[in-house]
Order: sequence, then C-alpha cells, then structure tokens
Amino acid sequence: MRRQHKFQIYLAGACKGLTKEEANRWRGECQNWATWHEDVYMYNPNDYFNYWDRHPLLDEECMKTFLAQLRQSDLVLVNLDQSAHSVGTGIEVAIAHELKIPVIGFTVNGKDVYEWTALMCDMVYNVDIVDMLNHIYKQRVEG
Repeated sequence: MRRQHKFQIYLAGACKGLTKEEANRWRGECQNWATWHEDVYMYNPNDYFNYWDRHPLLDEECMKTFLAQLRQSDLVLVNLDQSAHSVGTGIEVAIAHELKIPVIGFTVNGKDVYEWTALMCDMVYNVDIVDMLNHIYKQRVEG
C-alpha cells in the first residue's frame, strides 16, 4: 500500500544561548498542534541532536541530517527571536529560500532578530504560534 505524504514542516530557530526548555517551548507547541492534524509532520531538529549534552558528537552528521530533512520539507517555520546569535538558523533559512521552500517567520518578543534572516521569510508574524498554525493550515486546506 502506498504511504500518503505528510505535509512536513521544518522547525528552525536558535538554540545557542538558550536552555533546552527555552529552545523547545515553541517547538513543543507546534508538535502538540500537529497531533490534531494527521496530515502534518513537524520535524524538530532538537529531537535528533542534543545541543546541551552534545549527542551525537559529530556536527557533520547532524548538519547533513538536518539539511536533508530541510530539503524534504514543504514549509519552514522559523522563530526569529535570537536569530542574530544563530548561524545555523540563518543557514537553514537561506537554503530553504534558495530552494523556493516557503519560509514563515514569527517572533514572540522581537529580541535579537537578524534582519537578513527575516528578509528571507515569505511572511513574518507577530502572533501566537497556534493561531498562526491554524491560519496557515486553513490557507493550505482551502487554497
């Protein structure tokens, strides 16, 4: 039986300088939202690489895995907060932008947003993450 493609959303955003809880709070909200939408899969890189305990130890393996998942994604959702301190976030957004994968940015507090990262987003929101996901999903279903 052929497996149906789930709409994959790649969750990009800063981890450097944040606690594990801070880095995963918004990602967890997205993943919880996805449990109510069977046709959507949220790829959270933090589920596969522990920045705080450095597991796995090979950054190259981590980078290749993340970028492969990014390239397979239908949408990139990026938390722009702290992006001025996150080289990886900028790289992920730039690659998605070049590959014409839609990038939707959002900010919770507007703190330390790197302008170029925001400029590569197709849309930028300053709203509650769940409200934003509902809006995006509605557009996808109706559009």
